[in-house]
Amino acid sequence: MKRQANHTSDSDLYVMQQLQVLQRTLAEAYNIGLSQYTAEAFTEAGYPFFTHGRMKQIAEHEKTHISFLSTAISSYTAQPPLACEYQFTFQGIGSFIQTVHELGTIITSAFSGSIAFIEHKEYITLLASTLGVKSRHVAWLGSAVQKMEPWNTAFETPLTRNHVYSLISRYIKNCPDTSTLDFTLFPSLDIPRTGTPGKRVKIQFTLQQDQDLSPSHMWVAFLTGEGIKYEKIHAIEKSGSKQYEVTIPKDIYGATYAILTNSDRHLEDKTTIAGPALMLFDFDSRGYLV
Repeated sequence: MKRQANHTSDSDLYVMQQLQVLQRTLAEAYNIGLSQYTAEAFTEAGYPFFTHGRMKQIAEHEKTHISFLSTAISSYTAQPPLACEYQFTFQGIGSFIQTVHELGTIITSAFSGSIAFIEHKEYITLLASTLGVKSRHVAWLGSAVQKMEPWNTAFETPLTRNHVYSLISRYIKNCPDTSTLDFTLFPSLDIPRTGTPGKRVKIQFTLQQDQDLSPSHMWVAFLTGEGIKYEKIHAIEKSGSKQYEVTIPKDIYGATYAILTNSDRHLEDKTTIAGPALMLFDFDSRGYLV
C-alpha cells in the first residue's frame, strides 16, 4: 500500500524513520557481541547453556523489526535511513549482556513513547506488537540471565525519540546525513547510576550557551512507568567552586530515567536541559532494593 508522504515532525513516516535509526543501534549491538563470543565462551563464563542460542533468536527478531520498519517506510515511497557506523567496546560477555539489556530497555521506551504519534491503526497494532516482544526480551535478559528483576513497574516508561537518541548517541560513531533526521542531542547529565533512594547525590551538567538558569529554576525529573517525580537541585559551595546535588526520590525501583528540566510540571523536549541518564535500582522478589 503506497501512502502520501507527510514530512511534518510527527508524521507516521517521520516517526518510523527515527525509530529505525534507533532500532539499528540495538540490532548492531547484538550482531557485534554475538560475533565476538561463541556459545562455548558463554558456558565457560558461567552462563546457562541456552543463553547464547536465545540471544541469537533475539538478534533475529531485531533484524525482523528493522525489516518491518523498512517496509512501512517504503510504503510511503520513501527510502529507509542508511545504517550508521557504531562503536561498541565490550569488556567481556557480562558487559555485552548488560549493554543489550540496557539498550533494549531504552529502545522499548522509544516504541512506547512513539505509538501515540501514529495515525494509521495497522501501524499502531504492529508497533504495539513489536513493543510487547521487546519487553519480553528485556524481561528474559534481566531475570533468566542476570538473575535480577524481569520488570520495573506495572507500566513501561515512554520517552521521546530525542531523549532516546541522546541516551544511545555514545554508541553512534557517525551517520549519513540522511540518517540524522533532525534529532536533538541534549547535553549529558552525569548522575550516579546507582544510589540510595532518599539520599542526595552529586550531579554534573553543562548548560548550553543560550541558557542562564539558576538552581531555583532547575529540577531533576525521575521517570518510571508509574509517573514522574520532580526533585529540586541544590547548589553547594565547596572549596571555592559550586557543585550541584539532588535527592533521589523514595520508593523508586528498577530502571529509572533522570532528566534535568526547567519545569516541575511538564516534561518534554522543550523543557529538557540535560539528560536523560539511566539509573538502575535493582530489587529482589520481595521488593527490596539490592
